[in-house]
Amino acid sequence: MPTATVFEQVEIPAPPAVIWEFRADFLNLPLYNPYVSEVERIGPKADSARGARYSFVLAQPGHGSAHRREQRVELEIVESIPASSIVVELAGGMAAREVFKVTQLLKPDGSDSDPATLASIELTMFLPQALDDKSATRLISAGRKQIRMELDNLQVLLSGRQTGPTRS
Repeated sequence: MPTATVFEQVEIPAPPAVIWEFRADFLNLPLYNPYVSEVERIGPKADSARGARYSFVLAQPGHGSAHRREQRVELEIVESIPASSIVVELAGGMAAREVFKVTQLLKPDGSDSDPATLASIELTMFLPQALDDKSATRLISAGRKQIRMELDNLQVLLSGRQTGPTRS
């Protein structure tokens, strides 16, 4: 099966643990991805533990509300290293694997005062065998835009925080 991998990163002025804890709880997903709704935990495991499973509805960007296409997606955490990385596998319209990492950035003097973190997402999409080049290019572009949007929204939500925002 052909794959395509896209990568994006952003600097967020917050501690790695705050960013990781917020991102690792996928019940927070609608707070930084407006295309996601109806998130629910479907497995017995804790929020960010290996084996935790979630289900959510993903609206496909670019479709007006009258023609909005939605699909149910299942997400499973396959690796979880607190304050460092989380790896998930996604199944729905298309299978994918996502690696989210946070790395604390040090100032030129080596200090870690006023913490800043480099947050990154690597998304590997498993493309259908019979997909034409134009459609593949469109899917890859949409994947890149999606992870860029999530990182930009995380940056806005978490900048300068010592704790993550809470769901209402």
